[in-house]
Amino acid sequence: MLQFVSNKGGGKPVDFETAILDGFAVDGGLYVPETLPNITVDQLNNWKDLTYVELAFEILSLFIDRSIISEGELKTILETAYAPFEKKEIIPMHPLKSRKDTYIMELFHGPTISFKDVGLAFLVNLVNFFLERKKEHLTLVVATTGDTGPATAYFTAGKSNLDAWVLYPKGLITEEQERQMTTIQHTNIHPVGVFNCPDGADDLDLIIAKLYANKPFKEKLKLSSVNSINWGRIMMQTVHYFYGYLQVVDTVGEQVNISVPSGAFGNLCAGGLAREMGLPIKYFVAANNENACIQRIFSEGRFSKEDIIETASSAIDILIPYNFWRFLYFKVNKDAAKIKHWIGEFNATGDITFDTKTF
Repeated sequence: MLQFVSNKGGGKPVDFETAILDGFAVDGGLYVPETLPNITVDQLNNWKDLTYVELAFEILSLFIDRSIISEGELKTILETAYAPFEKKEIIPMHPLKSRKDTYIMELFHGPTISFKDVGLAFLVNLVNFFLERKKEHLTLVVATTGDTGPATAYFTAGKSNLDAWVLYPKGLITEEQERQMTTIQHTNIHPVGVFNCPDGADDLDLIIAKLYANKPFKEKLKLSSVNSINWGRIMMQTVHYFYGYLQVVDTVGEQVNISVPSGAFGNLCAGGLAREMGLPIKYFVAANNENACIQRIFSEGRFSKEDIIETASSAIDILIPYNFWRFLYFKVNKDAAKIKHWIGEFNATGDITFDTKTF
């Protein structure tokens, strides 16, 4: 059975269900699979004509043991999750008329008009499936820069096994995003606008991390999260890379380049792992706004916390791209000691420069 470990090396390996329901690993690290599946060109060819939901079933089955979720149960969770999407394809692809061999992947056809719907539709329904089976209740605590919150609220609304506390930096998200969270008429949704967040949602991420680090408090309140700290989000987001690739290539095996808007690095982390699994992606373009947290890492080898700059793309006004640590774990051959050291150094100083062998 595939098990999951902390990218910081602490604690014991856990099964898929535990990794999903815990959110953070016991040592505060991020869960990663002990091994990534290797997907061959023959498999990609076999998947070429699958629908999005059918492809998701094939890819997720590589991570989920049948003793934990049966074939029929996984299909039902996926079908329920993506039923509210307005497009049959879930993620339509459109060729760009002004540039040959360039395509736009539309990830905004979910109910809250955000790409976060793609991951959270599945993850929230998955968490609820486990809770119904265990006859248990969890409280989700998530921080949002404007997109994760509305999607979490939508998919959690009305589920008796879940409550969602959605924290957002007051005044730093759009009015439309705030109303998506604050006008839901369900008693299990609790949006909280937080003032005095000079670093935006990064301040809220720190608060949530501290709540999780207090183990008695976490267990008493039965806390979990569906932010992209949760492995389920990253796992699900690998699917749209495979789907997009299979939609646009003439011959399976040819390489493509993909440009991805990036804030907390969750989406790009998923793409990076899809490439590690065998998807023929040559280059990723990390599209940052002025906050440039990803640009500094890959151009200068620096992971640093700067003053936040408010931009029109508020959903990616991020200073600390925490999923980078998950991506880096696989790039340094699963050396958890290195990851733990770097995280500790960053937490102490707010600024680290990687050695030239790493970047």
